[in-house]
Amino acid sequence: MKASRRDATQLTGGPMRLARLVLSGFKSFADTTEFRFDSPLTGVVGPNGCGKSNVVDAVKWVLGERSAKSLRGGAMMDVIFAGSASRKPAGMASVILVFENPKMAEFLQRFEASPELVEAEEFGDEPEDGEVIRREAVRDRVLPVDSDEVQVERRLWADGRSEYLVNSKKVRLRDIRELFLDTGIGNDAYCIIEQGKVDAMLRAQPMERRTILEEAAGVARFRSRKHEAARKLDLAERHLVAVREQLIGVERRLRIVRGQAEKAKKFQLLEGRRRGLRRSVAFEQYHELREQLVGLTNQVTSLEERRRQVTTQLESTEQNRLDADSARAQKLDRRHSLEQTQLEAVGVERQCQQRLEFLEGARAENLAAAETEAQRISVIKSKLSELSASLEDAQALTEAAEAQVTESEQAAASASRERAEVSEKLSESEQEIRRRSDTASGVERERARAAGRLAAMDERVPLLNDEVKRLTARVESLQHELVTLEAQRATELQSRHVAEVEIERLHTHLQTEASAVESVGDRQAEAIARLSSRREERSSLESRLRLLDEMASMGEGLDDAVKRILAQRQNYTWLAGMLGDLIETDSAHAPFIESALGEDLQMLLVSTHTDIESAVDSIRGQEGRVRIGAIDMPFCPAASRPQMQGVEALVHAVRCGNELKSLVQSLLGDAFVVESLAMALRLAAGEFRGATLVSRCGAMVDHRGQIHMTGARALRSGVLARRVERGELEAAIGAISVEISMAEGDLTGLTEESKIAAARHREADESMKVAMRSRLDAQYQADRLEQLGSRVRHDRDRTELERHEADRRLREIDTERSDGAVKVASLDRLLADERAAIALATEAAFGNRQTMEATAELLSSARTKVGESGALLQGRQRERRLLENSFDEAKLQDADLQSEAERRAERSEDLARQQAHAESQKIAAAERQSAAAAQVEIVAAQLEQAVHLAEHLSEALRIVRDEAWRVERDHSSVEMSRRESEVRREAIEESTLTELSIDLSLGFADYIVERSSAGFMTPDREAASREAEQLRDEIKSLGNVNMEAIDELAQLEDKNEELAKQVGDIDQARLGLNELVVKLDDVSRRKFKETFEAVRERFAGNDGMFRRLFGGGSADLYLIPMENGEIDWLESGVEIRAKPPGKEPRVISQLSGGEKTMTAVALLMAIFRSRPSPFCILDEVDAALDEANVERFTKALPPFLERSHFIIITHHKRTMQACHELHGVTMAERGVSKRVTVKVDQVSEDGRIAASVVETPAT
Repeated sequence: MKASRRDATQLTGGPMRLARLVLSGFKSFADTTEFRFDSPLTGVVGPNGCGKSNVVDAVKWVLGERSAKSLRGGAMMDVIFAGSASRKPAGMASVILVFENPKMAEFLQRFEASPELVEAEEFGDEPEDGEVIRREAVRDRVLPVDSDEVQVERRLWADGRSEYLVNSKKVRLRDIRELFLDTGIGNDAYCIIEQGKVDAMLRAQPMERRTILEEAAGVARFRSRKHEAARKLDLAERHLVAVREQLIGVERRLRIVRGQAEKAKKFQLLEGRRRGLRRSVAFEQYHELREQLVGLTNQVTSLEERRRQVTTQLESTEQNRLDADSARAQKLDRRHSLEQTQLEAVGVERQCQQRLEFLEGARAENLAAAETEAQRISVIKSKLSELSASLEDAQALTEAAEAQVTESEQAAASASRERAEVSEKLSESEQEIRRRSDTASGVERERARAAGRLAAMDERVPLLNDEVKRLTARVESLQHELVTLEAQRATELQSRHVAEVEIERLHTHLQTEASAVESVGDRQAEAIARLSSRREERSSLESRLRLLDEMASMGEGLDDAVKRILAQRQNYTWLAGMLGDLIETDSAHAPFIESALGEDLQMLLVSTHTDIESAVDSIRGQEGRVRIGAIDMPFCPAASRPQMQGVEALVHAVRCGNELKSLVQSLLGDAFVVESLAMALRLAAGEFRGATLVSRCGAMVDHRGQIHMTGARALRSGVLARRVERGELEAAIGAISVEISMAEGDLTGLTEESKIAAARHREADESMKVAMRSRLDAQYQADRLEQLGSRVRHDRDRTELERHEADRRLREIDTERSDGAVKVASLDRLLADERAAIALATEAAFGNRQTMEATAELLSSARTKVGESGALLQGRQRERRLLENSFDEAKLQDADLQSEAERRAERSEDLARQQAHAESQKIAAAERQSAAAAQVEIVAAQLEQAVHLAEHLSEALRIVRDEAWRVERDHSSVEMSRRESEVRREAIEESTLTELSIDLSLGFADYIVERSSAGFMTPDREAASREAEQLRDEIKSLGNVNMEAIDELAQLEDKNEELAKQVGDIDQARLGLNELVVKLDDVSRRKFKETFEAVRERFAGNDGMFRRLFGGGSADLYLIPMENGEIDWLESGVEIRAKPPGKEPRVISQLSGGEKTMTAVALLMAIFRSRPSPFCILDEVDAALDEANVERFTKALPPFLERSHFIIITHHKRTMQACHELHGVTMAERGVSKRVTVKVDQVSEDGRIAASVVETPAT
């Protein structure tokens, strides 16, 4: 038994099925809407434009559709609800598909896993922890998710964010597609047939049509895996080349780094000893500075104590002075306060007088206003009496008008009731007319269809007779073709054997050429390593040369004054150059010449001694020292010196122009190089007294007998030494460049040799490929011929069946023609009866319409009288309201005037009270003014005494401040000395930290312990410093040291081993991927072949879906040969040939719309019989079918409902009747779709749903 994993699940008690679809904010579905699919055959109905196709778009979208055009939009954002007249746009679109995912345990207990299933799963990836989709871990369910229910959701926000979820956990689109691989579910699979896709399926390219069959065959996943394996294979081969190049580079670098690592280790030994010496000297200097700081700190402490005493005395005196100032200020404030009080009392007295005068005037004004308001009250009383009488008259007129309005409204109501009764009768008559008309139209359409079928059958009879003759000739032709194909296949099998023998021979030759390529590659790698080493050496010398050029351009080693003059030499016409730039020597003598000349190297030269005065004048304002000499300086012969072993005259080592020889002779004529300082001292005291003697260790004894020490580093970095080094570097770079050119020539030769070897290898490889292609071609030709033979045999058997079928159809047509004539006559009689009934209903409707027009005139007259009476009543009511408003306004005015009179009386009493109070305040203010004047005189005497005390204390404060300044001056002096010592200490701390990375302050405690130990010996600072300098020079002589070379050496050795291992691993992986591609091809070829043959039989066989839906005819499904004429089961496209009953074989494009639809449905059903999908959505596929074809279509669905359920979007009543459940989609609110539950009789012919259903919420 062969059954894939997905097929197996369909044999269990509970197959996987689509349970429900939930939309929220998707296109026109603004609210959360749920579609449940509980029945095997579910219909979705509704008028055009209500959003039915949005349901299909939602399923495609959640399954991963990324084309906005395919979703009938301009951009993906169009799927979010865009708002309507009464609703805002949604912020997110969401669609959820919910599947029932039963276990397969019962099935697996009864059936063993087939070999096909094992092959399909053996290429899967291992699941990762936390993954929702676990294809390997979950084998007992249809979908690889360990859950009874699987929810697949897609969300899209208005800001562009998007996500996919499976059971509320985020996944990738790739995971969604892999979840449904080989299930027949997908936006491009055969489970969704949309509007226009029926025709597109038949008009599609053969390769596109093949994709549907691949999905049905379950090889889509294998194709995906094959592409992935091919991609990995390509990556592996490229990676192998890259890793081999890396390995060559690492081996080359290893040879270089080993030498650098040896130098680095020597550097570590020398640097360790030097750092130890520098550490001892630094700690000794640090110890000495700390001792000095202790003494200075004690002095600072003593002075700080004296400063604190003086400060205390100063603070006490300042406080006394502040107290006296405070007392003086208080007395002064007291006097100011009393004077202010006196002024305030005078001001209050004046204010009270002004207040009394103001209050007297206010009382007079208040009395006059009270008399005026009494007169206004009298006038208002008389007006109220007149308004009361007018109101009584207006009330009587209003009541009379109301009675007249009531009488008119009663008459109008009576007329309206009579008109409604007549209108109802008229409506009933018109409904009867429409009902009879609809019935008559239906009968007329049915008669036309019956007559059309009779005419079609008359046309088909001669065609069927011709078809029988043609089919008989076709059977004989196919038998002859079958014999020819079998002979050709035997020839191709012999060609395949010859090709296999050639492949064995070429394999041995290919291995020989590969060995030759590898040998040349090894020699080429060695040449590249040598060339790289010389290039690095040249780069190092060029780097040193650039450094020397930069130092020369910056005037490194020259005094600032000399640098400034040389930088502006165009301003100094007298300047002939600097001595150091005009003489030459070799590198061995350069340090000695620099030591002997000293600052004379920076001497600025003039052409003649007459220019010296102008030169001095031009640089007189320059800062710093400048030495000036004349080129024509007269020669002063040196003293005669004996020639001795180990003594060399420096003047002979100098090269210069003839004009400078006299000057050089004057400066170096008595300068010599000796072997050692001891020899120099001995000669300076004897025969070479007055000469300049330079030892080879850098010490110099000048003509005065003074000794000058110059470090080896300073000797080698002087101006003259750098110029000499620069010339030597240029020569060395030139020599290395010549060697590099020769090495590049050798490498070019090896490269050519490598190309020749590689070309021979490629030729052998190409020959191997040609032989393999020949073998494959022969095999493909044999398979193709076998397939063609099978197809010819199938065509022969099918043609024989078609001939018998044509005979049967001729007999059936005679019977159908008799039945059709009887049916047409019956429909004619029924149509006449309906037309007579329509005439009677029209006559009754005419009488009712005349009666309704008469009652309408009576109603209009009554409504006119009602309007006139209402207008009169409104006028009376307005007059009464005006009188009422005037009466109320007068009453309010009377009340306001009475209240104002009462406030005037209260105001008079209040003003009298305020006058009495102001008088008493005036008397009190006069008394306060007299008392304040007496207090001012007393406080003035006390203020004079406080001023005298403050002046005495200020003098005492001045004396104490002088003493404090003297103490502060002494403290600052000692503190400055202490800070200088601290600065020196910090300087040595910083230099030691910078040079040795040692923190003296942290390590000093340990050093004191070490210093106090019995075996400690105080180091000789000078000797230690000299040894450290010698070690520094020795380290410098090593040149550039790559300290990272030690670590790099270890890393490179590890990396070399790792890369070698990678080369082996990649080779092994490459072989594994090649084997995987071959296995995937074998499994895909076998599974596709089996599925294709099964679908072909069920589509085009004797009992196939095409013959069942068309009631006869024939069709074929076949593979298109490749360009070489062969059939490739992995690549060949799929073509369809259809021949409806009674017609010649046609290409698909020549079929009618209904025939195309039926052909597509037949192919779909054949695929479903071979490979059922859990569900299938058909979007108005019955739109192009007539009644008979719709009948066949609906009858073809039940056999499939046990393993799949169908969702059909339709306008056709017959299709609706076949559905077990109907979902209605309406748009009661403009732009917003909603779901309702409907029945067939609640849907009109154009798809409109009854209003009563639209207003009822869906359950």
